[in-house]
Amino acid sequence: MSNRRLSIFVDESGILTEPAARSRFYILTLLCHDQSFDVNAFAEALDSDMASIGIANLCFHAGPVIQANDQFEFLTWDLRRKIFTRMLGFARRIEFRYHCIVVDKKYANSPEQVVSRLYGQLDAFVSVRKDMFATFDSVKVYYDCGQKPITNLLHDFFRWLESCPS
Repeated sequence: MSNRRLSIFVDESGILTEPAARSRFYILTLLCHDQSFDVNAFAEALDSDMASIGIANLCFHAGPVIQANDQFEFLTWDLRRKIFTRMLGFARRIEFRYHCIVVDKKYANSPEQVVSRLYGQLDAFVSVRKDMFATFDSVKVYYDCGQKPITNLLHDFFRWLESCPS
């Protein structure tokens, strides 16, 4: 019997403490990947493809590539476009699902309210898909711990999920 595993990769867009006038929306994206779909060959092909344009060991984040920030600051538009195109091709070849949770900070008066609304939407997302989640033997969540309240939210929520009977 195989052990079905689901990986959920989480990233956020926005800063909880910034006022809505400066950063109106807070977005939490969950990328869900069934580990039975092996991406190793696709990742190796991507590495080879990136090497062919002179890029090795790249940590890809769309925003900095598009906006020429961080390590992409001195790359030409043409090279950044090639990087983005190759990453898009990779994403089209692999199997995954994603869901974005969006909170309009115009209607949340504090970072705590934003987190509370994120929790509620995360709960609704999982509740609607509980039959799908039940098909997996384990769920592993990956987050870069970028913002402590989000780290706590994910830890608390998925600990709750693990303790719920199927």
